Amino acid sequence: MQKINMHYKKNQLMEWNVAMMENRKFNFEYLVLLVGKNPLPNYVVARYFINYNTNLKKIFLVFSLQTAKEKIQLRKLLKKYWNNKNMENINANNMEEKFEECEIKYVADPSNIIENVKECILNNIKIINGVWNEIHLNYTGGTKTMSIHAREAVIKAVNKEKGYTDFKFTNKKASFSYLDSRDFKIIFDGVGKGIVKYNNTEDLRKEECLQLTPDEIFELHGQKLEGEESYCWEKPLEYIYKNFIEKEKLSDLLDHKDALKEIAKEYSRKKILNKILLSKIRNKDTKQKLEGLIDCVSQNGFLKGAEKFFNGCWLDGYIEWVFRCYDKKEEKRKPIYSELRSNLKKIKENPDFEIDTIITKGYQVCGISCKTASDNTTIECRKCSSSIKIEGDFNTSKAKLFGFEVYHRTKQLGGDEAKPVLITCLDTQQVNNVFASLQGITGESGSENKDRILVLGIKDLEPETMREKIYDFMNNKK
Repeated sequence: MQKINMHYKKNQLMEWNVAMMENRKFNFEYLVLLVGKNPLPNYVVARYFINYNTNLKKIFLVFSLQTAKEKIQLRKLLKKYWNNKNMENINANNMEEKFEECEIKYVADPSNIIENVKECILNNIKIINGVWNEIHLNYTGGTKTMSIHAREAVIKAVNKEKGYTDFKFTNKKASFSYLDSRDFKIIFDGVGKGIVKYNNTEDLRKEECLQLTPDEIFELHGQKLEGEESYCWEKPLEYIYKNFIEKEKLSDLLDHKDALKEIAKEYSRKKILNKILLSKIRNKDTKQKLEGLIDCVSQNGFLKGAEKFFNGCWLDGYIEWVFRCYDKKEEKRKPIYSELRSNLKKIKENPDFEIDTIITKGYQVCGISCKTASDNTTIECRKCSSSIKIEGDFNTSKAKLFGFEVYHRTKQLGGDEAKPVLITCLDTQQVNNVFASLQGITGESGSENKDRILVLGIKDLEPETMREKIYDFMNNKK
């Protein structure tokens, strides 16, 4: 496993944070969160306010039966973060008092939502001289119905509307916000009596306090992230780039994958490096390049595990090489990620989960799946209980399945902000076919949703092209 944190340098984040301090003056003491099926937006918002609002005293977690599990993990990680931040000033008992839970039993019933939220707030706020301090509702999570009526409950409480005669206190204030998934900002809204409107934040992915690791994100979902040995073999991958990708001759490698696998397999059995399996290749230049690749792999001590490498795992490693090794040659490159983890295979209690590479930029997740060429396996969906019928030639069909997997898993981890990427060795026409099919499968058709998944092909494997396209994709650039 590789843990890489090379772009968001601490001094750069500190300079940015100092410049933005004026936009971080918050006065509310109570934060209300609507827990959704993906707790990441709640976690991001809460961490941000814990970090920058010294007045914050209590967090209300509004949840339903469907999000009870997410609420548990959210509370656990927020408690850990808040405790670490205030380690010298707070003990474990005091930390428990900083959270209140509000269960909504009937999420489709407006009156039930309003009554539950109102009672929970009233019973747990601290009132001094008949005055409470400001309440802030972030309504990013939860259902639309829950968001609308939780907001209505707070507004009516502030304005002492009819039917809320038990609100006898004065100088009550409220503020509202949501986390914008396109601009990665907290947007504050609301106009009216007692409603406070703060300045919108800047891009939260730049915040030092929100540089989340893949491990933290998986833990938030109640899962443990594991991985296998990285395939980032620098010398062999650099050889592949210079002799096949850069010269637009990658088909020479793909077409002779089976012969290379057989050579590696024979070496693992007999410890004999047998290049005679390449003797049938008529093109002299192709034969020399493949023999050179075998020598490169052998000389760098990788031949023992080369069968997997030649079977397609070289592409997994190549992606990591582009970001980790190739990037070292130029310090002025655009920062794409804050951390990268590759070859992720095993997830606790979810053995079918598989994403080849995860990139995080702050709290944003980019999941990458790689597909080289077809193999003789059955196409089946391990991602959900329902089967998916995908028609077309075998290469394209298998790529669609991989695309659906990376889309589903990446969105599952990172929510609306997440960016799934499928990297293949298909030609341009096949890439367009896969992309069009994935738009239909994921329900993301329409011009406004064409940035929901990125499909790259053989023409996009040149490092600068790949980096630029992924960078633009992660930043919602057309």
